[in-house]
Order: sequence, then C-alpha cells, then structure tokens
Amino acid sequence: MNIKRKSALCSLSIAIATALAAPAAFAGGTIEYVKANTGALRQGETYDRFVIKYREGSVQRSDSASLLRSVNAASSGALPASRASAPLRASYDRKLAFGADVVRYPRQLDYAEAEALIRQISADPAVEYVEPVTRLVRYATPNDPAWANQWGLKIPSESPGGINLPPALDQATGSGVVVAVIDTGVVDHPDLSANVLLDEGYDFVDRIAGGYDPGDFTDGSEGCGVGNSSWHGTHVAGTVAAVTNNGVGVAGVAPDAVVLPVRVLGKCGGWSTDIADGIVWSAGGSVPNVPANDYKADVINMSLGGSAPAACPNVFKDALAYAHQQGVTVVVAAGNSDADVTGASGVGYTLGNCSNDLVVVGGVGPTGQRGGVARSGQTQAGHGSNHGARVDLAAPMGTGWNPGEDQVLSTINLGTTVPAGSGYAYYYGTSMASPHVAGVVALIQSAVETPLTPAEVKEALTDSVRAFPAPVDKPIGAGILDADAAITRAIEGPPEPCDPTVEECGPTATPIANKVPVRGLAGAAGGEVLYSIEVPAGAVGPLSITTSGGSGDVSLYVSFEAEPTADAADHRSERPGNTETVRIASPQAGVYYIKLVGVRAYSNVTLQARHN
Repeated sequence: MNIKRKSALCSLSIAIATALAAPAAFAGGTIEYVKANTGALRQGETYDRFVIKYREGSVQRSDSASLLRSVNAASSGALPASRASAPLRASYDRKLAFGADVVRYPRQLDYAEAEALIRQISADPAVEYVEPVTRLVRYATPNDPAWANQWGLKIPSESPGGINLPPALDQATGSGVVVAVIDTGVVDHPDLSANVLLDEGYDFVDRIAGGYDPGDFTDGSEGCGVGNSSWHGTHVAGTVAAVTNNGVGVAGVAPDAVVLPVRVLGKCGGWSTDIADGIVWSAGGSVPNVPANDYKADVINMSLGGSAPAACPNVFKDALAYAHQQGVTVVVAAGNSDADVTGASGVGYTLGNCSNDLVVVGGVGPTGQRGGVARSGQTQAGHGSNHGARVDLAAPMGTGWNPGEDQVLSTINLGTTVPAGSGYAYYYGTSMASPHVAGVVALIQSAVETPLTPAEVKEALTDSVRAFPAPVDKPIGAGILDADAAITRAIEGPPEPCDPTVEECGPTATPIANKVPVRGLAGAAGGEVLYSIEVPAGAVGPLSITTSGGSGDVSLYVSFEAEPTADAADHRSERPGNTETVRIASPQAGVYYIKLVGVRAYSNVTLQARHN
C-alpha cells in the first residue's frame, strides 16, 4: 500500500474484547459471588437499573413489596434528598429466572452514586449480591491494515479524540443512504470505488456528466500560485465510506453508504454559482441544462468554504433552504483560520455563517484538544479549527504541528497533476472533520425506521456528544462526535420531558460548559435569567463563577441543585456594576444553578464558570 507524505503504517490492532467485570467461580458446587459488585461499574457511564439477589428464605426473596421497602431504606442513606428533589425511590422491574430481582430508579446514577448505592444495599445480611444492569456489545476491529493509524475512528479509551465507531457499526452501517460529497470530485480507488457513484455524479466546473476528479494542480498561469493536485474530494469520500473489512487500506465511517461525487472545485477553487447548483442538484432539484439526479442525497458534505467581510452569499441561502425543505442534512466544515465563524472579528466564514439549519463541524486532535493546537498546548496564529457559537460539535481534524499520525488518514491518488496510482495520505483540517459527521448521519438514517428531519439529526448529534477530555481553549461545539451514542439517541428519540405531576422536576435552565465564556448577555432591570453547570464526579475545585464587562448592573446568585433567588441562595455576589464573583472551594458533584438578576438594565455582559 502506497502512503503519500510521511509515516509507514503499523500492524492491525488487536480486537477489543468485552467481558464481565467479576466472573463467578465454583467451589464445592456453589457459586462464590461478589456481594457488592462495584467492579461492574465503569467510569463515565450511568445506571438506573440494579440486580439484587436476596438469600433463600428471606421475606424479600418472595415478596416484592418487602424487597422495595428494604431497597428504598438503603437508598435513602446512599442517595439522600437534595433541596431540589425528594429521595430517589426504586420501582420494581421484574424477577430473573434464577431468583434475583431487578429494580429501577427514576434517573440515571453516576459512578459515585451507583457505587454508594451498591455498597449500602449490600450491607444488609439478607442480600446475596447486588450489581448494576450493564450492557455488553459485540463488535470487531476492522481488518483493514491501516485501521491502527485511524485514531479518529477509535473508542475513547484508545483515542480521546476518536468518534467511538466500532460499537456503532453493530447498530448501523449506512446501508441505503446516499452521501453527496460536494468537492473536487473523486478518482477511481480500489478501497473506495465500490461505494462511489462515479458515473452518476456531475461536474459543475466543466458541466459534464460524472463526478470524476481530473486534478486541480496549478502551474501559476491561473493566478493562484503553483501547487500539486490535492485529491481533496477523494480523501473526504474515503472518510465517509471507504470499503471496510476488505483487508485493504483504511476503513470508512459508513462502510455501506454510497457516495455521490459532485465536482464544484477545480483549479483555484470554485464559483458560488456552481456550488449553489451543486447543492440543489444533490438534493434532487432540477438545474437548467443539467441531467436529472437519479440518486437524491440524504446527506450532503461540504468540506469547503471561504472568508469575506460580507455575510453568507444569497445564492447559498436559496440553495441550502431548498436542501432543508427536501429533508437533506447538510454538514459543513467550520474552517481552519482560528477565527469565529460568525464574523465577530469582522470576517465571516462561509458556509458556517450561512444557516442555523446546517451542522457546522469544528475539529479536534488525537488527544481531544482543539484541532491545530499542539499536544503541548502551543498555538500558531491564524491556524486551527474555527470556533464560536455557530459551531455545533467537533470531530477529528488532526493537528498541523505533527504531520503524519496526528493527522487524518484516508484515500487519495498519488499523481502530482493528473491521476496516477492509488494511495493514502494524512491530511489536516476541518475538511477532514466534516465527513466524520456526514458518515455518522448516514449511520443514523440507516438505523431508524423513518428518516429523521435535518433538525432531528442535528439534535441527535449534539445531544449525544462526548465531553471534551480537557477544557478547550475556544468553543468548538457541544462536545466530540460519538457515533454509537448518536445512533442510540436517534433510535430512542429525545428524552421524555419531566412531568411534575408524577415526579420532582428540576428548574429549567440554560446549560453552560466549563471554561467556555457566554458573551453578549443583556437584560432589563428586575429581569432574571437562569443558567446551570454540571460538575462531574472527581472535579477539583474551586468552582469559580464570574460576570464581567458590558454596561449596567447585574447581581449573581448560585445554589446547588436548586434554583437560587435573591432571598434564598447558597452563594451571592451583589457588587455595583457587572464584576461579580462566586467562588466555591470544594464543589459537589451535581448541578449548580446560576441566576443573573438585573439591578439595572445591562448589556454585553460575559458569564463564565470554571473548575478543574
């Protein structure tokens, strides 16, 4: 296998095995149980069901009401009531074949809560054992030899910046889904062509049939410098749907999806009008003097963009609105200029600034840091993932500081001008992050019975992200793409809203992320706005909550797991102006609610919460 640029490939990684945390042993014909089986818990996971086996002859073994009384008495010690909720009470689920019972709690318990509950229940001498209900999955490592170098697809324990693809492929593979790659076109490639509709694509640069990439090299006469052909669209297409488990090259995110190549970029880039036509055509629309598209896209990936002082071009607004009306999810790269995509610095980054309906993708490197930031934390001016409030989530883009294994490996052509031999290369940028997300959208749509709308897809993606393993220096979305969690969220749908008639409901608040400032806040005199921040188990204090900047006068009130008021708050800061600080030396794991109250009308205030 030919690799362009640096670095040879390592051998195939070892398959991942999943096993029970505490296997039973036999002695004298009896089973030696682990009574308080906390070893079945995993950090970062949550639990709402538990298996409890009471001893033969105990009243709890034969009477579910007695069992619940015993369990809830133990629960009250392990899970004490807070001011925001009543004590958690278990409900009876069912009895298992071998005499154990399953109970369920009304909310998910984190690792520390589940561990405390298991130990409390197991303290009862009548209990034979207690453990969480856990889910095991079957998945195998792809046999593609370059899999070992595809850090962006790995499970989080192997790669903090990975998208957790292996278990996702047990749920869906993208079968029946069409992903339009609007780019430079695609070349024939043995690890890709089986999944690419080359003849059915279209070339909007030369206005000819087929989505082939003839090469975009420049010799200087074109007015945009000298450069080799990029084979950019082929690299993007490989991330979306390279053939997987074929013993060749790399694996794709959605290995059974098909790619519709749409060429809109050639030498020196592409025109907005051609790109707009490409969007409409991909979404099944009619374009004058262009043959009809027989393979309407379910997903469009656009790893392209530009910057200008003006806002999004109107031709893109029209084209994207059409795609949205046709139910097509459009995924776009945020850009690599280390700038706010919205144009806060005076320059807007298209397509990220075009429509709230888009899925805008920022990037991370192998350790989960913002893409373009070196492992040491060093940044390079003008380089790195774009950021800002319009970025929805992050996916693997790599880092330009360490070419090779810290970048994204995919399919290319080895020709410097026109197509020659097939190969593979490490590329860097949010152009590489976006197709990871487009591939997961294909997985989602192939997993659900009824296709999701673009809004539902976006919600499933952002609701299921994995938290950044360390604070990012600038906001790049809700978290890191998690393929397996996104599919599960799409299948299960959004969580049921809290019903105050049957359960205790927490306050309605806008969540904020750790160390990510919320800017431009404004309010009237006497107005109140409620925010929340969740402090995870193991977080190190202090928790510092501050407001700053702007004009007017705002006061700050904070309470743990309850809505604060000016009269009843755990912590408060009521200085004149907008410079308010609440500092909690040893924060508890849970939700802190933050209320801003306008003493006088205020504007352009920044709110930030920080913990380690």
